Formats: sequence, C-alpha cells, structure tokens
Amino acid sequence: MSSRKVKNFFNEIKELKNSIDIFKQSGIYYYIDDEQIDKIYIMFIGPIDTPYEKGFYFFELNYPDNYPMTPPTMKYCTQGCLSNKSKKPVPIRFNPNLYTNGKVCLSMLNTWKGPGWVPTNTICNILIAIQALVFNEEPLRNEPGFESSPKIDIDNYNQILDFSNFKISLCDQLDK
Repeated sequence: MSSRKVKNFFNEIKELKNSIDIFKQSGIYYYIDDEQIDKIYIMFIGPIDTPYEKGFYFFELNYPDNYPMTPPTMKYCTQGCLSNKSKKPVPIRFNPNLYTNGKVCLSMLNTWKGPGWVPTNTICNILIAIQALVFNEEPLRNEPGFESSPKIDIDNYNQILDFSNFKISLCDQLDK
C-alpha cells in the first residue's frame, strides 16, 4: 500500500468516525475489517418517505492502490428476484444507478458521465451522495430519459419498489 494511500485512508477513517452520529441519523453504517483495511462494508437503511423505507442496502467499497488519484470501487450487494406471471425469477433493479451485476453508477465514481472523481473527494462524500442521489423519493427520475416522467409512472415504479423493498431488502436480508 502506497504511503499516500495509507495517509489518505487514515484521514478518511478519522473523518468517518467524526461523522458517525450524522451517519447514524441518516441510516448509514459502516464496518472496516482489521484484516483488510482497504475494504469498507456499508449499510444504508432506506430513508423514511421513500420506496426504500426501512430496507437494508449493502455495499462493498474497495480502495485502489493509486487512491486518491482514482476513485474507490463500489459493489452493490443487496440483490434479489421476484417471480413474474410465468413463475420465472426476475432480478430487481432497485434504482437506475444500481445494477443487478453490482455496479454502482455515479459520475463521482467515474462509472457515468458527468463531474467525475477528484482526489479531494472522500468516502464521506460518496456515502452522502448515494444517500441523497440514489435513495430518494422518485428514483425513476434518475434514469436518463425519464426525468420528466408523469406522476403515474413514478407512482407505478415506486409501488414495485415498495414491495421489492419489503420482500428483498428487508425480509430476505433478515433471513440471511
């Protein structure tokens, strides 16, 4: 691990610990494994008044060797399926920014076009961005081309998410 990465990592751990009360109020929790300090496990509890309310959403964040010059990689881990009319399992995509293969699509992670990663960004910035941009009241609007969707489309999408949130991110996660 490079000395720059180590220095930034420990500064960010300090920032995370100093922000713990704010994160808890926002439903953001993390765990750093002493054996793999360049990996952080994150859990978001879905915010009230969103289709994610009280669901458990898990992520894995990894620091690359050349951090902070390149962003960390994130993997979205809360996955699950619902059955359609033909009883075939259909993977649920909880948000246009969260893919069923685990990809987290955000410009600040350099996984989407737009303002990209800058070395002054921190893990705290990423967590706050995910909470605000991904776990919102109208996630369908995150999909390019759907920003102006009528309210009925937003409500229909949210109904699917409400059920999926209960089934997959709450019940299934508690079973695991």
